[in-house]
Amino acid sequence: MMKQRVYMLGCVVCATACPAIASHLDREAVDAMVRDATEPVAVESGSDEPICIPRDHRWTVSFEPSIWVPALQGEIGVGGSPVFDVDAIDIDENEATPFGRFFIRSGDLSIEFSGFSFNNDQTATASAPVTIGGTGVGAGGAVAYDLTMTSFELTAGYRLWTLPVGKNNPDIEKATDDLEVWIDGYAGVRGFEVDLDFSTPAGVSQGLEDIHAIVGVSLNMDLPNDFGVRFSADGGGGSGGSSFDFTVSFDYEVVEHVTAQIGYRYLRTDLEDNGFTYDVALAGLFASVAIRF
Repeated sequence: MMKQRVYMLGCVVCATACPAIASHLDREAVDAMVRDATEPVAVESGSDEPICIPRDHRWTVSFEPSIWVPALQGEIGVGGSPVFDVDAIDIDENEATPFGRFFIRSGDLSIEFSGFSFNNDQTATASAPVTIGGTGVGAGGAVAYDLTMTSFELTAGYRLWTLPVGKNNPDIEKATDDLEVWIDGYAGVRGFEVDLDFSTPAGVSQGLEDIHAIVGVSLNMDLPNDFGVRFSADGGGGSGGSSFDFTVSFDYEVVEHVTAQIGYRYLRTDLEDNGFTYDVALAGLFASVAIRF
């Protein structure tokens, strides 16, 4: 069986390399030979069950440096004081944030590691009365703060479903050869570290750390002409609260192995520890370049 398929594959190579030979062959017959020659091969292993050799088991590695420009939304409470809206002291300003992603895939399996560090450090004027660590600040009062939020994610995924079109169906029209649609499920952990320091009106520092177990799903579409669309959503929780993440992005393969991407990410966190309430969302546009190996 192996020798027969090697012979068939050799015939296909000769036919495509030599127009004189190809002109005497039926196109449908050549297509059938290609399919037969590239199907998984059953090899006798000395046992009752044959070993199946998959057609594509190569590892694909992708590194994606990004710039995310999110703004903070929601409420914060410090030192057990009542919560206040972040826009009352201008913590809701958009800030350029470094964000990176490292992705590995082999067949249906994938592993992803990603992370970012958000920082907002300034002196603002309170637009409404707030209480910070037991000290009241009236509207128009000065508030100096330094907020840093760092997060990482480590997940493992599996391809749950593939739409039988384009690259996954050799019988479709040539016009959709570059179309591929699939859904991945994934699970893993997401870690947080938040530090918030107020130097005025009083020296107050609060921080928290938490690790959440998360589960999610992603929809991926490789479109003709080197375009692509991605959607992902996941959620989970830990001892200190919960989190939810949604991302949508559009990409274009600029050259082979290099893809430019633009998208929107919304990360919601509801965390609380030792009198520090951090019920906020980071949301904004991002741009990235994916380099595949």
